[in-house]
Amino acid sequence: MSRRWNRWGMLCKEWGIALLLACGIVFVLRGFVFGLYHVSSGSGEPHILVGDRVWGNKLSYSFGAKPKRGDLIIFSSPKWEYSTNPYIAYWQKHIGLNASWIGLPAGPDAWVKRVIALPGDTIEGRVENGRTVVYLNGEPLDERYINPYPLIRLTKKTGLIDLDSIGPLPVPSIVRVRSKQTWYSFDSDKSLDVQPFYTMFGDEIVYRPGTIKRWVLPAGAVAEQNGKVLDQFGPLTIPGGNYWVMGDSRSNSCDSRMWGFVDESLILGKASFVLYSIDSEEPLWLLDFIKNPLSFWTKHVRWSRCFTGIA
Repeated sequence: MSRRWNRWGMLCKEWGIALLLACGIVFVLRGFVFGLYHVSSGSGEPHILVGDRVWGNKLSYSFGAKPKRGDLIIFSSPKWEYSTNPYIAYWQKHIGLNASWIGLPAGPDAWVKRVIALPGDTIEGRVENGRTVVYLNGEPLDERYINPYPLIRLTKKTGLIDLDSIGPLPVPSIVRVRSKQTWYSFDSDKSLDVQPFYTMFGDEIVYRPGTIKRWVLPAGAVAEQNGKVLDQFGPLTIPGGNYWVMGDSRSNSCDSRMWGFVDESLILGKASFVLYSIDSEEPLWLLDFIKNPLSFWTKHVRWSRCFTGIA
């Protein structure tokens, strides 16, 4: 009997060491080599879509390398406030997973934007003849990456359980049913059921207040927020160690026009390619699979976007 327990003890020890070693390797790779980021907004359309899982190369800006103009960088939310505990802050910055049951909260959201101006550059936004023109060091930019599609307002639902609690137990927010209005790029020459980027349904359409017209923003519309024209800014000179970033879908992007520069300490890496893509607002693909087990593989997975580079 004692020999059997000894063998079990040795086996558990070996598996425990292997598990710790595997976790250590994942920790190092996840923290310093790569990251996998879920795209939750359409600010990067049409190059990056809601539901893309983007592979971020954390070595791109290591060993003295710096972001270049036109790079799509991944960075932590500039609005985030880290924990005052240095160990928890380290977890939030380099791992970011929500492990609140052991006292380790989630880290900041990761955003993907395009670098427009580097330290020392002067940038200015103007509205000329009804269209936005960005000037870099006194010269107008030829921004061919800008989203050429109009945007349509839709209502999207996520979650599985339409309850705040079940008896005394609260329903976790990740599975609680939620509804939100959002903008999606669409091709106005095609019907909703054959759109190039997203699956759309008639009951999701939001109509302009007081009308029966679909709420649509034309391509290249001047961005406004609370009555302020966001596309008019500057001229501003970018301070050292900072970058000016903007989304490719300018009418649907929260970027440097709203909150200013990105400090290089917040940059996580360069967006390299789309590992896989799910046509869904769900933060976890498993939730979408549970709701749509039959159509998930044929309609929700965007097979054509898997393992594709990002322009």
